[in-house]
Amino acid sequence: MAHSCNPPQPPQPPPSPTQTTAQLEERVLGEEHPGTLTMVHSVAYMRHCTGDLAGAEALFRRALRGRNRALGPDHPDTLASLSNLATLLYESGKLREAEGIFERAMLTEERVLGPDHPQTLVSMNNLAAVLHKQVGGCQGVDLWGAKEAVEVEKALRRMLLAHRCSRWY
Repeated sequence: MAHSCNPPQPPQPPPSPTQTTAQLEERVLGEEHPGTLTMVHSVAYMRHCTGDLAGAEALFRRALRGRNRALGPDHPDTLASLSNLATLLYESGKLREAEGIFERAMLTEERVLGPDHPQTLVSMNNLAAVLHKQVGGCQGVDLWGAKEAVEVEKALRRMLLAHRCSRWY
């Protein structure tokens, strides 16, 4: 029997079940099928959670492009991809780009879901957070005028009251 001069290579870990499923769905359903895009988004989220920010960013962008084309810019799944991409960009320090995407998400959600919808309020908070970070945190300027701050507080109180009431029934 012949011996190889090269040492054996350690086995590569198998792809995760989510990655395998995403590849299978893409092959069977097609690149822009909503089911495929959901799996791409899920793999992006998984990579984000495990610290692979570059891999997650590429996949979130792919899911967002596909969902924009397949579902339209106002669809909840498209808005989820938009928000998750903006969050990843914020965490990566790409604040200018995150700001634009958070603003786009907030304006779309405000128009589609309404100004008091919980997701609209989350996006408003995310946009405020990125603006706050850009101006240097507490040493920065006041981002909200008094009127806007009162309106946000009222909306948050209505959302909290609605959430509490929904738990009682």
